[in-house]
Amino acid sequence: MENRHPAIATLLQDLVRIDSVNPSLVPGAAGEAAIAAHIADYLRAAGFTVYVDEAAPGRASVMAVLPGTRRDEAPGLVLCGHTDTVGIANMTDLPFDGRIEGDRLYGRGALDMKSGVAAILDAARTIAATGPLDGDLILGLVADEEYASIGVEQLVVKLRERGLHPAAGIVTEPTNLAVVHAHKGFTWGRIETVGRGAHGSAYDAGIDAIALMGRVIARLEAFDRTELPRRTHPLLGRASVHCSLISGGVELSTYPDRCTLEIERRMLPGETPAAVRGEIEGMLAALRAESLDFTATYTQFFERSPLKVPEDALIVRAIDAAATPVLGTPPMHTGMSGWTDAQVLDGAGIQSVLFGPGAEPDPAAESLSQAHAAVEYASIRSIATCSRILTSVARSFCRVP
Repeated sequence: MENRHPAIATLLQDLVRIDSVNPSLVPGAAGEAAIAAHIADYLRAAGFTVYVDEAAPGRASVMAVLPGTRRDEAPGLVLCGHTDTVGIANMTDLPFDGRIEGDRLYGRGALDMKSGVAAILDAARTIAATGPLDGDLILGLVADEEYASIGVEQLVVKLRERGLHPAAGIVTEPTNLAVVHAHKGFTWGRIETVGRGAHGSAYDAGIDAIALMGRVIARLEAFDRTELPRRTHPLLGRASVHCSLISGGVELSTYPDRCTLEIERRMLPGETPAAVRGEIEGMLAALRAESLDFTATYTQFFERSPLKVPEDALIVRAIDAAATPVLGTPPMHTGMSGWTDAQVLDGAGIQSVLFGPGAEPDPAAESLSQAHAAVEYASIRSIATCSRILTSVARSFCRVP
């Protein structure tokens, strides 16, 4: 397929050629400083007021604002995307080459999610060239989504500090031009069982902490097999829990006095991190009641809530109205099993959904499998279509009712 959008192809190529692998995933990796500087220059040239904020050393995000002419009367809109990528160790393709073959542009982050960043930048340039909107248009090109989302967390703080109060947001993750208005959340937790260290021959003195953890794993597996399949969502499927990492023991001839298990629990809308903590602690309490030798603790050390935005929300209706004439049919409404920065925006009172380009130009094609892939690519045509729709959404949403 011929590339008919050379400006967008060049824009994405420039982004892909900047190494922005997340250093929290790959120690010593480049981080987002260089790509933030490039984006900041692009948006200044387009006429935006630009801020570059560091959530941590070298972890830079860009906030850019096109102030509305009637900002006290018209709603503002955030267009948000992340600039970090996962690592390149699994790639069988050149990661930062940005080569183009027909409609496809290849490289790490080409799809996830420099494609969405390119759609935002192209739409922003188009909007700014035709004059400001009634309401504020705010761009957030943020660091660290692939790890702990420190960039978007900083963004919501900076919005308040700068007196900006957008009504809604669009995160341009690669949804292949579908509207994603629900996704799962998750918690990460650590369970530690405590035994009694002893010589391997002293069976009457030692208590095996690894064996105690076996009881925990069996209880978690039964919970995932029998209870969680009953908790379902029409767009997201079922809730789940799995054992992720385990460690314990010191040597072959010693009873292990400690064992540590780290688990992930994926939550549906309506489930909360506090409720998950209660479930796990309840399991451990039951095991304590069954055996005097069982000692264990649970620490929930990271959590992200699910996303649920009504299908009739104003931002969803605005995307539907803008996308339908472009696509020839209303965009699909769906959910996503993974977690995204949209929940942080939504949790801050900025009603937010996902809508972004894909790996193929056809919105009916499956695209998400290309994210983080050994060979990653994005459709240039899909980015152009997304940019066109974002431009129309901003013009319709950011106006006096």
